[in-house]
Amino acid sequence: MGKFIFRRFLWMLLVLFLVSVVTFALMHSVPGGPFSREKEVPPQILEVLNAKYNLDAPLVQQYVDYMSAVIIPRVTPPGWTRTISEDYLLNIGLPGDYAFRWMNFGPSFRERNRTVSNMIAFHLPVTAQLGFAALLVALAIGVPAGTIAALNRNTMYDYVGMGIAIVGVSVSTITSGPLLQYIFGVNLKVLPISGWGSWEFMVLPAFALGFTESAIIARLTRASLLQVLNEDYVRTARAKGLRESYVVVFHTLKNALIPVITVLGPITAYLLTGSFVIERIFGVPGIGEAFITSISNRDYPLIMGMVLLFAFFLVVANTIVDIAYAWLDPRIRFD
Repeated sequence: MGKFIFRRFLWMLLVLFLVSVVTFALMHSVPGGPFSREKEVPPQILEVLNAKYNLDAPLVQQYVDYMSAVIIPRVTPPGWTRTISEDYLLNIGLPGDYAFRWMNFGPSFRERNRTVSNMIAFHLPVTAQLGFAALLVALAIGVPAGTIAALNRNTMYDYVGMGIAIVGVSVSTITSGPLLQYIFGVNLKVLPISGWGSWEFMVLPAFALGFTESAIIARLTRASLLQVLNEDYVRTARAKGLRESYVVVFHTLKNALIPVITVLGPITAYLLTGSFVIERIFGVPGIGEAFITSISNRDYPLIMGMVLLFAFFLVVANTIVDIAYAWLDPRIRFD
């Protein structure tokens, strides 16, 4: 297992490197620059801005300088004064008033008084809370619904469960979000329709975001469980006189969850890094809107920070999924 984790760590570094290179090249391949969309800037001022943000350097040098600031950690001495160009996302205190600092994504081109690290640190916790709540909703609905549908194949429970799953896949968050706001916020007036703060504000956006994913999980759980129920070891377990609930939970469901765990990695990364649509509909101050606006504003550091963040969550989630395979199926070995 240790060798497997080490290999996956090396692959993770390679993936993040390729993602950073492709993203950096695509950003700079688009005609214009981050300051060309504003009102016309005099050439002298534009030259000063490009020099300030290192945009007048060769493209390779820009990439090396930027990634060096991101990946190389620093140990700062006592009394170190942070400037806006030296704002690190990770800050850990060390003995003697020294500090370990890592991941400096640089200043934002649009919000001149803020850095990308500051924006991530402010918005990411909100998005992560919403994403975690949506993931719980998806699992709490999807796995039981798929299990009940598979154990009651071709019955009313199966038809109702899969019918709801089809609705969940078909209805987008653009539709389900306002619908939930109208039913529970405007009509019944039991939950707030927008904003962020206490847990009441989290219910509607978490359900709107997690319901679609729960439909996917329910369909996968049902299909996989139907296949496992016909395996020889399941019939052997029943022949031993084990309770049906024990057979379902510890023999069939455990192996049937392997396809579900496979898609759970990308789903988790998607939910934890935000949904622009849901955040905009419910007024959630998450990271999704910052990511979308960074593209239209040509805010290079913010684009790189968001993309690298999403790629990091994705590769880590997929690594955890691969490790979970061995726990779910003892036949799977990595060494």
